Amino acid sequence: MKIENPTILIVDDDECAALLMRTVFERAEFVEPLHFARDGMEAIAYLRGDGVFGDRAQFPFPTVVLLDLNMPGKNGFEVLAWIRRQPGLKRLRVYVMSASSQPEDIERAYDLGANSYLVKPGNLDGLMNQAKCLLAWLRCSHFASAILASQDSVGASLPGLGSPPAELGESAAGESTVDEAGRRNARLEARLKAQTEELEALRAEREMMGRSIAHDLRGPLMSIGGFTELMLENSGAQLDDRGRQYLAKITTSADQLARLVSEIVVRSKAAGKNPAGEQAGLSEQVSAA
Repeated sequence: MKIENPTILIVDDDECAALLMRTVFERAEFVEPLHFARDGMEAIAYLRGDGVFGDRAQFPFPTVVLLDLNMPGKNGFEVLAWIRRQPGLKRLRVYVMSASSQPEDIERAYDLGANSYLVKPGNLDGLMNQAKCLLAWLRCSHFASAILASQDSVGASLPGLGSPPAELGESAAGESTVDEAGRRNARLEARLKAQTEELEALRAEREMMGRSIAHDLRGPLMSIGGFTELMLENSGAQLDDRGRQYLAKITTSADQLARLVSEIVVRSKAAGKNPAGEQAGLSEQVSAA
């Protein structure tokens, strides 16, 4: 069935970004109230109908969830994994809406069951176009009736996301032959394992830095640029020429800084590829031995 005005749940911990999204959807002629969850745990509570969210007249079950990835506590990946583990939520449409355009984030989101992946635009026009396209798509789509099991069937706790990858290499010490060649191979494998763990920690630190930059800077910059553009477009705003010039400069500066942040994130991810190269070099040494 078609839904003229779908219920949209936005999950985002950035209050400024949420306010901007509200403004954008209103300008895109979305008449139904938007619903917000401030973090991953609140999103789970909303979907479960816990506490105040049990009043479905005030907090209706969403037609679609717009899910941010980088949030404190339970992040978007964890929320998405939880949703897809619940039999009663198997038909819920989940669109990831993140500042990250990294291929590994996109692939992981789809692997966990995202219906779509949207990259947040860096300016108001882009956000407006994205909102209009999304609403047009939702309004012309046919949705199956939500089959929601009882509240008890929607798990109370967030299940794990799987065990960590197996450690590189098996120690030769467990083999029956313990000659000198075997002991040397075991030492080399132990060195490889230690180096791999150290390089993986460095890669994770670089990735965390890139995510922190994307989450802590991109959102506020988008909000600054978006709200200044709204003020410039508002004919009722009491601004003289100098005031409008100042706002225009703020918008331009925010866009420039957003592009710089994107470049930093890309370079951070590129730097994160070095540990893999070093790991390959260590593997060659073990093979040669």
